Amino acid sequence: MDKIKLHNALVRVSQACERYGNGVFLGHSGGKDSCVIHSLLKRYKGDTIIVHNTKPMLDEVKDDPIAKLTAMHPETLEFFYRTVARKHHVSMMPAIMMENFVKVNNLTCQIDGARISEAERPGKSSNFIRDGQNVNRKELTPFVENGMFGLTVCYPIYDWTDDDVFDYLIDTEIEVSNEYIENGEIMAYLDRKKNAS
Repeated sequence: MDKIKLHNALVRVSQACERYGNGVFLGHSGGKDSCVIHSLLKRYKGDTIIVHNTKPMLDEVKDDPIAKLTAMHPETLEFFYRTVARKHHVSMMPAIMMENFVKVNNLTCQIDGARISEAERPGKSSNFIRDGQNVNRKELTPFVENGMFGLTVCYPIYDWTDDDVFDYLIDTEIEVSNEYIENGEIMAYLDRKKNAS
């Protein structure tokens, strides 16, 4: 794991917690990036509001290319319930209810796992919200003011690659969804590491 990238990510999380205190919450999809930021955030904030935006399953959106952008893999949903929702209080939140949830709970800063390297990922949404506009992840910065619902959004690992994410998960022995075995990402990562040595 790149120690400088890890240090910088921890600094960003620390800054978010210092600035926004109890207004900080974690957006957790169940994916590998969410597992990383959850681990980073736990170093500073043991008791954190976790929000999971409920999404359709992959097999429910076969004929809807827009819905596929945010659909969940069945293995990731199973993983999320088994490892995250069982151990932590999670607010399961349809996107349509998020604005009210943010207001009622006085939330001001979301910790999010989006990364620049996912800007070109095929078949998935690659945008974030800034000042009410959809912006491509190529323009991602560590902190984005006036994001969705007026929140400040902290992207601690915005400059990490897939290999950085897998390095961290393996170094810290954090379990991830079998989705990444099924889709070949872990094998591709291991092959890259083998070829680099």
